[in-house]
Amino acid sequence: MKNQIIIFFNKFSGISHNLLISNDEYVWLDSNSIKKYDDLKISIYIISDLFNSFPINLPETSFSNQKKAIPFLIQDRLIEDINNYVWSINDELKTISIANKEDFKKIVSEIDLYKVDELIPLENAIKENILILCDGTAIINIGNRWNWSGSIEQLYNYIPDLKERYSIEKLDCYYFDDSMEKLKSFEYINFKSFESFQDVLENILPLRLKNNFLFGEFEPRVNWMSIFNKFRFYIYSFAALFSIFLFTAIIEFSFLNIKNSQLEDNLNRIFIKKFPNEKIKSNIISQVSSLLSSSILSKNRLDLISLLSKEIANIENISLVSINYDSSNFSFELEARDYQDIQDLVDTLQSRQINISIGSSRRANNFIIGELNVQDS
Repeated sequence: MKNQIIIFFNKFSGISHNLLISNDEYVWLDSNSIKKYDDLKISIYIISDLFNSFPINLPETSFSNQKKAIPFLIQDRLIEDINNYVWSINDELKTISIANKEDFKKIVSEIDLYKVDELIPLENAIKENILILCDGTAIINIGNRWNWSGSIEQLYNYIPDLKERYSIEKLDCYYFDDSMEKLKSFEYINFKSFESFQDVLENILPLRLKNNFLFGEFEPRVNWMSIFNKFRFYIYSFAALFSIFLFTAIIEFSFLNIKNSQLEDNLNRIFIKKFPNEKIKSNIISQVSSLLSSSILSKNRLDLISLLSKEIANIENISLVSINYDSSNFSFELEARDYQDIQDLVDTLQSRQINISIGSSRRANNFIIGELNVQDS
C-alpha cells in the first residue's frame, strides 16, 4: 500500500479521523500533525447524506459518449435538472453517485485543493454488505444496488425491508457503542464489536474501487510552490551554473567587441595610408579587394600595350593610331596597308595567350583603319 494520508470526515458530527499509512503501518494523527507531511497527497472519505448512489446501465461506447447519455438515463430519478448536480461514475460496478452541486460546492470550499487529491463518499468505498454504526450515523453498502449514509434513526426505517428488497443473506455490522441495540432482532445481521471508530476504520481497509468527485470544475490544483521547494536545490544549482555561463559569455563578447573595434581602427588607418584619395565605404574589405584588383588589371594592360608596341614595330606596314581605355573597354586602332597585316598581328598576339580579336575596320585613302578589341583574361 502506498504512503498516503486518509481523512475520514463525518459531516454529521463534524469529527475528522486522520490516518497516516506508511510502510503498511497505520498511525492516527491530529490535525496539526498533518502539516508535517506536505509531500503526501490527502484522500478524504466523507460521511454525508449529500450523496445518492444507484445502478446505471451505460451503453458500450466511449466515456465521452457515455457522459452525453447520462442526463437521459438518470433525469427521471432526479428532483431538479441534471445541471444542478455533480456526479461520478464507477464503471466497474456500473453505478453512479450524484450530489447537489450547490451543497457540494460548500464542502469543496472548505478543502485545500492544493493538498487534497480525492473526495469520495465512504459508503461507495467500503466492501459489499457492510453496515457501520458510529457517532449516531449509519453507513451501508449493498454492492451496486444501494449505498447510503444517514442518521441511525433513518436506518431503522429501512432495515426491516432490506433483506427481501436486496436479497441479502448476511449483513456485517461494525459498531463500538450501543447504537446496534435496536437491530439485534434481525437475524441476517452479523454484529462485530470494536473498541473505537478508528478500530472500525482500520478493519475496513484497504478501501475498494471508488467514486472520486474531484475532477473537472473541482479538479485538484497544482501546488507549484511545493514542487519548487522539492526541487529548489537543483533549480538553484542550474541557475548558478547558467549565471556563470552567461557572465563568462558576456565577458568574452565584450573582449571580442573591443578587439574588433581595435582591428577596425587599424584597418582604417592602413587604408587611408595606402589609398589617400579614396573615401572609406561601409564594406571596407570589398572596397580594398576591388581596388587591388583594379591595380593588377591596370598593370596587365600596361604590359599588353608594351608588347603590342614591340610587335607593331616589327611590322613595316602597320602603325598604331590610338588606344581606347576605360573600365569597360580596352581597344587599339591600327593603320595598315593590307587587312592581312592586321590578321597576322592578331595571330601573333593570340599565340601568346592574349585574348584579342579584330573589330570594325574601314578604308581611308590607300590604308585600312582596323580596330583590335582586348578582353580581360
